[in-house]
Parts: sequence; structure tokens; C-alpha cells
Amino acid sequence: MNKIDKDTADLLKTVTGLDMSAFTGAYNIRSNCMSLGRQSTDNIKIDSKTDNPGLDIHIAPGTKGEDVFIPACVTKAGVDDLVYNDFYVGEGADVKIIAGCG
Repeated sequence: MNKIDKDTADLLKTVTGLDMSAFTGAYNIRSNCMSLGRQSTDNIKIDSKTDNPGLDIHIAPGTKGEDVFIPACVTKAGVDDLVYNDFYVGEGADVKIIAGCG
């Protein structure tokens, strides 16, 4: 896992319920319109879109038992953060996708 700062790890733990110091999955976390961190795996690639704000998430065919977290956290008023996230799931993949905002 790439080193992530403590605040990002704490926020991810709050959102996912997981201990991020041992997290090996893919994630992209945003807070109040700002990216706090991103991590891909060998089988799950997260890239910024080139045509719109948002992400392209590619899950390789046959990927099994991996997780991908795409949380967006809003902690203040007046946030306007529209993104277009697309998931491309390869044939036979069986992964857990946790995405949303709160």
C-alpha cells in the first residue's frame, strides 16, 4: 500500500470500517471537492477521466475477492461537486464496489 496520511486513513476507516494501515484494495477518496488519495491494484485501475470530471475504474476480467472504495465526503455547506464515474467490469470479475457520498 502507498503511504497515506493519518487524516486520510482515519477518514477512510470511518467510511469503510476498515483499518487502513492494512488496506490492500483500490480506492479514490474525495472530501469537499478535493482528492485526498488514490490507490490502484494490479487488477483494479482508477484513472481520472479525460473528457469530464470524474473517474474511469477498470476491473480486469477474472478479478476475484478485491474491494474498490470510491467515497466522496462532504463536511461543509455549499459544496457543489458533480463528477461522472464509470465502472468497466471485466467478464467473470467478482469484486465489492463501495461508492457514494455522504
